[in-house]
Amino acid sequence: MPFMIDSHCNLGKSELFKIEEDAESLKRKLELLGVSMAVVGPFGRELVVNTETGNRRVKEAISRHPSSFVGLAGANPWIQDSVDALKRHLLHAGLKGIKLNPTTQGFMANDEIAWPILEIAESLRVPVMIHSGTPVHSLPLSIADLAERFPNVTIIMAHMGYSDYFGDAIMAARRCKNIVLETSLMPVVGMIERAVREVGYDRILYGSSSPNGSMELELFKIEMVEITAREREAILGENAKRIFNMAGK
Repeated sequence: MPFMIDSHCNLGKSELFKIEEDAESLKRKLELLGVSMAVVGPFGRELVVNTETGNRRVKEAISRHPSSFVGLAGANPWIQDSVDALKRHLLHAGLKGIKLNPTTQGFMANDEIAWPILEIAESLRVPVMIHSGTPVHSLPLSIADLAERFPNVTIIMAHMGYSDYFGDAIMAARRCKNIVLETSLMPVVGMIERAVREVGYDRILYGSSSPNGSMELELFKIEMVEITAREREAILGENAKRIFNMAGK
């Protein structure tokens, strides 16, 4: 069985979707489906308002299960204390990047309010995962504008444009070599095949967005894509190892 990494999982509770996930329930999912590791980040209130609580939850999960999880630090650009704490969180051994959601956090993806966070990512050489596909805040071409402003930062476009903007996501990734496409919740399998052809398999990540998405269903999507075994292996795990600097995993 290949070494698989779910590159997009959430810990905490979403009041909007009435769902929640803790480290133990997520670990059970990984074991059931044979997924080796998950990249976890805060969501819901713990990404938007209570970022310190969310980041503490992520770090505690990594401390309990270091062989199962690596983490993303959440930050809200409107809250200066949240931005100021980012470097401290990212110096924690298990935190490998930053997570932003312009839609729930209330800013345009390319707005200058987020630039200090991207500057931190650039200085520490960590990727930034950004929710995409929800108008008006999180559109792929706005994310491309941000990526062009910060060409040395790897920007992971979560959901690769979601349900309506997958074409724009591929266009954005073709335009910006520092954009990586993450596949969770994007419904059209053929668009993953197109991204492999037009963007390159080395810039595509498998993710589930669990518990928003079904890990089993998202894995099935990657199994259905008509690509080579080497390309599938990269998308399911090898790319995540490189992008999240998981040396030795």
